[in-house]
Amino acid sequence: MINKNDIYIKAAASAKIGTSESNLETNTVYWDSITKCILELPDDFEPVYGDGINFYSQGENRGKITALIEKTTVDGIPFNDKFQITTAKKTTLNMWNVFVVQK
Repeated sequence: MINKNDIYIKAAASAKIGTSESNLETNTVYWDSITKCILELPDDFEPVYGDGINFYSQGENRGKITALIEKTTVDGIPFNDKFQITTAKKTTLNMWNVFVVQK
């Protein structure tokens, strides 16, 4: 029997669905290998808390994501929206982001 988690990982990789997690209490962050691939980063890249915002294109995109993250952190209301990012290799991408807060 195939492990359901393995199936999810393969499907996420095929669809280029990355995941990340931020801990607001410890200011730590985790990015999976798919997120690093999307951002055109080496797999051994270790993100620092706050790095992620720098990939959102400056101006309206960055302002919008910053406001939504602050709101969801305070209110606990998840959101999803489309944003423009610029990867480490300066590739511009439009991507959907889904944010969920767990307390």
